[in-house]
This record gives sequence, C-alpha cells and structure tokens, in this order.
Amino acid sequence: MIKIKFILYHQPLRIQILIIGIEIPTGATHKIYNNFISLNGTIYSAITGIDINGDYSSADEIAYNTIYIYGNSTNNRNSYCFRRRVSQSYSGFRFNLFNNIFLNKRNTIQFDGKNYVIAIEDSRGLLQIGYNNYFAEGNLSFLGRWLNNDVSDINNWRLLVLADSTSISKNVEFVSNIDLHLTGNSLGDYDLIAKPISTINYDIDDEPRNVLFPYKGADENIQYVLPVDLISFKAEIIENSVILSWSTSSELNNRGFEIQRKVDSEDWEIIGFVPGFGSTNEFKSYNYKDGNLKGKVLIYRLKQIDYSGQFKFSDEVKIQVNILPDIFSLEQNYPNPFNSVTNIKYNLSSKSMVNLKIFNSIGECIVKLINDEEKPAGTYEIDFDTEKYGLSSGIYFYQFQAGDFIATKKMILLR
Repeated sequence: MIKIKFILYHQPLRIQILIIGIEIPTGATHKIYNNFISLNGTIYSAITGIDINGDYSSADEIAYNTIYIYGNSTNNRNSYCFRRRVSQSYSGFRFNLFNNIFLNKRNTIQFDGKNYVIAIEDSRGLLQIGYNNYFAEGNLSFLGRWLNNDVSDINNWRLLVLADSTSISKNVEFVSNIDLHLTGNSLGDYDLIAKPISTINYDIDDEPRNVLFPYKGADENIQYVLPVDLISFKAEIIENSVILSWSTSSELNNRGFEIQRKVDSEDWEIIGFVPGFGSTNEFKSYNYKDGNLKGKVLIYRLKQIDYSGQFKFSDEVKIQVNILPDIFSLEQNYPNPFNSVTNIKYNLSSKSMVNLKIFNSIGECIVKLINDEEKPAGTYEIDFDTEKYGLSSGIYFYQFQAGDFIATKKMILLR
C-alpha cells in the first residue's frame, strides 16, 4: 500500500509533500515482507518508508524489507525509514521487526529537519526486534529515535533498546538509488546474515531464501552465498607439540579445513585436513595437533574448502618454537678457552631448584652464579664475566645441580 499525501501551505511555490512508502492501517494483521522502498521527493518533502500508528488491536510482522531514503531537504519536517508513532489509544497492538535493511542518506541543507533511520516513539506493543541493519549518513542524520531520545550510533541504540542487540549499522551497496538489489562488497557480506524465518521462503524476485543463512533485506542472492564464519584461530605449544584450535559460529557447504604450515622462510606445505560440518548455524570447535616440529618460527593458516571447490584462507598465526628438553643436561661453555666472558647453557626437563657454581683448580667454590633458584622446565643460558670476580688465567670448573642431577665441566681462562 502506497499513500502519497499532498499538504499545501499558502506560500508561493512551496508545496510540502508528505510521502509514505507503506502506511500500515490499524485493526488488522499485516505481513510486510520483501519490499523495495526507495524515496527521494523534493527538497520540501517529508518522507517515511514504513509508518505505523499502532492504535487498537492489530498485529504487524515487518521483515526482509529494504528501504532507502536519499536526496536533499530544506524544511523543518523529519524523514524516517521506519516510524512507530505514539498511539493515542492502545488496545492489544503488537509488532515484530526483523531482517530489514534501512538506509537514510537524506541531507538537510537548510532549516532543521532531522533524518532518522528508525524511530520507535512508543514502545508499547514491540514484541521482538533484531537482525536489522540501520545506517545514517548526511547532515542532521540520526541512527534512531527511541521514545524521546535521539540516538547517534548503534552502540547507544543497543544501550537504550536492550532487545535489539543483534542489529548492526553498516553501509550497503545497491545497484542504483532506485534498484535496491545488492551489489559490490555487499554480495557475500557476512554482516548481512539474517535470522531465518520459516514462513518466508522467497525474496522479492521469488528466488529461494537460504534456509540457514539468508540475507537481510528484500534481496536474496543465490550466487553469492554467505560464508563460513571463522571467529577464532590460535596456536600454542603443549608438551612439545603445536596445538591449533579454531571455531566457527556458522557454516555453509563447508567440506573442511586444509592445514598449511610454513617453516621459517620456506614455502607453504600441507600437513593435514580436518572435515567440516557442512551447513550449520551452531557454534563448532576444531583442533589439530602438529607434533613434527622443526625450525624456530612456525606459521600456520587454514584453507577452508566448500563442497563446490571454492576456498578461502584464514589469517595467519605465528608461533616461536622453544621445545622443552626431555632430559637434564649441562653443555660445554662457549667459547672455550675464552678471554674474560663465556656462555654456559643448561637444560631442565622439569621444574627444579637450580645451583650453578664456579670452582678453582683446587676445588674451592669461588663464585655462585645461581644459588638455589627455582626454575621451570626449559633451556637456559648465562654469561660468566670473569672481570667481575678478578679471576686470573687458569683452569676452572663449573658445576650444575638441578634436584638430584649434578654435572661438572672444565673451562680455561686465557688472558
């Protein structure tokens, strides 16, 4: 139903036009689905895409509509993509608002007319709201109006309208101002996934809606299905293996994930494959264990593959490999012989109390480099600077103790 109302003012050459795309009458049940509403008017127009008064007993379902308001305004009248007016009387009115795309890009260049994407001036009767896209652009533009409050952005809207936590705010690309089919970056855009409604199976062009991941708005694009949503991907070292873990919030035609690895600066190699869950809108978790570690820096990525053969890569994750030793050991100092400074390296296979002492040639302990320090499993090294202790040339011994493990090695200082 389209109603264009002409309101004449007694001013020369100024005809103020009230344009309403769909005006919902009261006292009945209305299902407003799959509509393109593109409204411009003149600089004197007051424009509303969908207008609800909400008096008396009625039930309205508003879903999968695409509304676009644009152009310039030089008046004091507001514009709205969707407006629920204040009811003078109220008796059992109710409405739901799901899966719509509302864009208001009208620009006020003179006077103070405001441009709203959504206005709910009376919250009575609002049953459910969510999975909509609200976007405002232009002078005196607002994302919404909740009761008596003008709302500038989606975060503030969610704070006021607690039930609308799933709606977003994002610009959408249309074929033209009057052809509201999706195009460009909006095709395959995960942010435009809607909530499936079992009773609405087709779009404005009678194309079938995706059962699990339909698009918001009136246009469903069956050639650009919405993708697998990978929400996390991480790598960590556990017991000398790299554990990859990732999760998805939804999947469509997902055959699985090819695991790829790059070692240091080498080329990518395929090291495994994990099957997917096909199509699902449930949270799914995955993991993969890589026990064949080599190199110092490992880089991993996922290649998500559809049943159709299409694929895409995840972001990369990088991990520094520091494999824990499986035995206690003390290595020979380096350099040896040395002049002033040498390096001592040791390995701990488990958390231990550590001592590292220096002895002279007659067995006297002359330096305690580490004295009863508890250290976790790992590989450690320490520099021994003989200048600090005034040592002269000669033969010295260094002794390493970790729990019951004791090892001693000889080193030669030459000045």
